[in-house]
Amino acid sequence: MTEEEGMSMMLNVLIQIVIAALIFISIFIYIQNIYTNDSFEKRYLAKDLALAIEAIQTPQGNTVINYAKDTDSYSIVFKDNRVEVFSRQDQPEPPSFLRGISGFFTDNSFRFENTDLSYAGAGIQPILIKTDNELIAAIPGMQYSTELYNIRAVDTSKEQKNYTFSADPEELEDYVKTTVSELNSQLEVSFTYYEENPDFIISESQEENIIYVPASKTKRKLASIIANKFIEQGKIVLILPSGNNRFTIKIEKGLTAQLSAVLRDSFKEYYNG
Repeated sequence: MTEEEGMSMMLNVLIQIVIAALIFISIFIYIQNIYTNDSFEKRYLAKDLALAIEAIQTPQGNTVINYAKDTDSYSIVFKDNRVEVFSRQDQPEPPSFLRGISGFFTDNSFRFENTDLSYAGAGIQPILIKTDNELIAAIPGMQYSTELYNIRAVDTSKEQKNYTFSADPEELEDYVKTTVSELNSQLEVSFTYYEENPDFIISESQEENIIYVPASKTKRKLASIIANKFIEQGKIVLILPSGNNRFTIKIEKGLTAQLSAVLRDSFKEYYNG
């Protein structure tokens, strides 16, 4: 090999090393940019919050979602049916390319309150609240009242006062009969216990308390009052659609002793409008 050929080979090797180094540096810079650039995170949070807002419009009754994901040091704005997420240093009005933006659908029956949740030295984890016809994004610790499952402005004072009760399974039969007798004596009504076509079926549940309730507003109001009475005592009660014209109350065994008092207070409130 001549000296000229050797120099040429060394030059080629050096060029390849330089090219490889440039490629490596470019890849490193690209990865570093991805690691330090939070645009993906902001877009993800905006989309996730938008989906959460759409989801809370579906359940029956009022709903509260505590958004648990870490929002780091971002500020969040809800306006014009969209979520905007941006870093605090981008304030007050960062360009669109510095924000994570996602739109959400709001049913015509709901009003969404425009809300600006600004970074205050810690990650903001909004509370999403659905009450009646309003959707709200609130800061944790903010005073709010969802009135639980209450349905407003429904006059039930003229509703029937002769509901029929039944029990399932059989071991609750005597208990429900006693409950009906107590309600009749305390409220001066004419509730009855009967096996066929009851308005209320009361059964024992192993793990959870559920009220399956008809779709009418007045009956949903009664279900909401019953649920509220339990919730005020620190118990969890779900309200779900029954699919027919009767209530089915599934209650944990440990709460059966409280049911008579809960029903008494609930019907008293219900009949008073």
